[in-house]
Amino acid sequence: MTVSATAAPPVPVPRRKFFAGRSATLLSTASDEASTSLLPALLSVTLGSSPIALGLVEGLASAADGVARLGGGALSEDPRRRGWISAGSYVVMTALTGLIAVATSSLQVGALRAGTATARGLRSPQRYAAVPERAGSAGYGRAFGLERGLHHLASVGGPLLAFAGLAVFGVRGALLVAVVPGVVAAVLGVRMLRARPPAPPAKSPVRLRVRPVYRGALGRLMTGITLFEAVNFAAVLLILRATTLLQRQDLPLSPAAVAVLLYLFWRLAAAGAAPLSGRLVDRFGPVRVMTAGVAALLGAYAGFAFAEGTVPQLVACFVAAGAASGAIEAAEHVGVALYAPVDLRYSAFGTLSAVRSFGRLTATVGATVVWTALGPQWGLLLAAPFMAAAVGVMALRGPLTGLSIPPRLRALVRLALVALLPVAVAALLVALGLLRVYP
Repeated sequence: MTVSATAAPPVPVPRRKFFAGRSATLLSTASDEASTSLLPALLSVTLGSSPIALGLVEGLASAADGVARLGGGALSEDPRRRGWISAGSYVVMTALTGLIAVATSSLQVGALRAGTATARGLRSPQRYAAVPERAGSAGYGRAFGLERGLHHLASVGGPLLAFAGLAVFGVRGALLVAVVPGVVAAVLGVRMLRARPPAPPAKSPVRLRVRPVYRGALGRLMTGITLFEAVNFAAVLLILRATTLLQRQDLPLSPAAVAVLLYLFWRLAAAGAAPLSGRLVDRFGPVRVMTAGVAALLGAYAGFAFAEGTVPQLVACFVAAGAASGAIEAAEHVGVALYAPVDLRYSAFGTLSAVRSFGRLTATVGATVVWTALGPQWGLLLAAPFMAAAVGVMALRGPLTGLSIPPRLRALVRLALVALLPVAVAALLVALGLLRVYP
């Protein structure tokens, strides 16, 4: 597999600075994952909200996250702003996570969750774009696989922390415990900002660039990613499904606590799959790995939809979904790193991150609405035809395989991409309205 000729040489980073930055990122991830795993219990048990409220809250957060990631990619092209974005993200995420613990309505939780997602989204593109800058051009898959594997491994600490806090302090107390690693991350981020040397001036004005990302080989890859992410709903919906199924079982712990523990298998599987998938991407290319991951994810969704809900069945479903998600995520990021020109890299990763977040919005809101109206089986299987279409588009990925896309099919794909924005906006408006109808 060839690598873009515009790949940048590795950038040496002082070991102490690299360790501090990686530690702050992982601690912030653990804090965010702890609050995420506690969200179903907070909304459904503590606040007595309907199941649709969880999807709407996560949909609002995904919308805010998508806008922030798109803007963060453009802002991060200016090196003078990167330190401020990182430090500010850690501080804001920590403060808002603490406020979620004392929220008294699903609307308040939705607003605070959107704030934490915004802070996280602004920082994400520069974290992804830094990986190919540090890695050798021949090892993008290995570098991204390691980065995503560490991310998922740190995420395991979040549910463990949430479970311990839930057992000792209850839901609200556990949310306050989840703030602790975020505080440490904020301190590290501020210290790194103070010790940061003056950055060189920007070479060009910061501007939002999306259309160039959907051109050429990168554009064809992004088309398939966009179609897939439009129906790739958040893992928190799987936690809710597991909580519902476990209520039928005789368990020593509460269904909410067991569901949080089962979510650990999702993260562990993703952590193990990401490094292996990165090496496979280096050998076979991102599209083949993504196609295999999509097929595995559909199988996991079918298990969540139709399984009886025993603990071994749910463990298998979480493992399959986590491994598939880890493989797909690694392949997506390596593909963007391979085919994006260096001067477009931050905007490309910002666009990828925004596509992933807006996809969570449309998929999660759509799945929960269908769940409420027709049942959970239909909500979880809503993704099947769209993921199949995404695989079909990737199979006709133009210059990536030497094949050409017929003009009519290309026009249909462009129309679908243009339609995604109003669909996302409409889903956001529906979420805002339904949060009042289904408090």
